[in-house]
Amino acid sequence: MSERLTAQEAELAKIESKRAEGYLMDYREWRIWLRHNWRSLHFDLPTIQARRLRYGEPKNGYRQNMGPMSGGIYFLFLDDELQYVGKATLIARRLWRHFLERPYWDHASWIEAPAECAEEVEHYYIRAFDPPQNLRRLSCGDLMESLVKANANTPDLHPGR
Repeated sequence: MSERLTAQEAELAKIESKRAEGYLMDYREWRIWLRHNWRSLHFDLPTIQARRLRYGEPKNGYRQNMGPMSGGIYFLFLDDELQYVGKATLIARRLWRHFLERPYWDHASWIEAPAECAEEVEHYYIRAFDPPQNLRRLSCGDLMESLVKANANTPDLHPGR
């Protein structure tokens, strides 16, 4: 058993080294990465709500640098209710576009995630929270969902983070 863990840890270290050098993960690698790091991408809705930031009032302008200049999953709120879940390669830019296109969102929150697994994680959150503005129903997100279900008794949803 310890040899297998050592092999998995070595594989993960190799993947992390490639990521640090700026290489993209292939399909097999991001699935390994997600199996090991899913907890860093899994939050319950109250935690996501607690992390949200308010958009600037439309008349006062919007801070264009809201959000990180990295990729991941973002959550849009109106009156404290989750309305939309999306993914972006540059979250700050995508939040800015949403504000210009539909200025009725009043809060946003996000989770940084590698681009290679962002779609899997986005689909998981759309299926889990069923936000009303996400009109399409998704067939992806199974890996993330199975990881969460398999560890359902593990209270590791990052409270207060």
